[in-house]
Amino acid sequence: MNPIDLIGIIGEMLSWITAIIGVPFLVVSLFLRARNRRRQTVGITIRDGVVLWRIDGRTYSRRLDPRDGRGGLENSADVGYVLPRTPQKLQFQQRSEAELVSTTVACMMLGIALVSFLVSLVPLFW
Repeated sequence: MNPIDLIGIIGEMLSWITAIIGVPFLVVSLFLRARNRRRQTVGITIRDGVVLWRIDGRTYSRRLDPRDGRGGLENSADVGYVLPRTPQKLQFQQRSEAELVSTTVACMMLGIALVSFLVSLVPLFW
């Protein structure tokens, strides 16, 4: 077997495997993006380690968590994001971490699939 043929076979296998992994991650990331687009922007105030925000005449509050990444921003006004159905769950990022991770994995896998497919075409032109 010619080494060029071996490169073609490996490229073909890798393109199928990464495409099969990448497509479900792409579907999940598109679903999460559609869900996150419904988030409303709310003004927040941070005082003494407590976050306050107001939606539809109701005021909500919760303590700052170290995972929020808001250290040192006491007594400041900023922006938060909430879903209309669950206004008590405030997030500081517009896009969720799950959406960012699934989008990154999908792009990486589909990019590898594309490059592998192009490599699998090498034996046709060599």
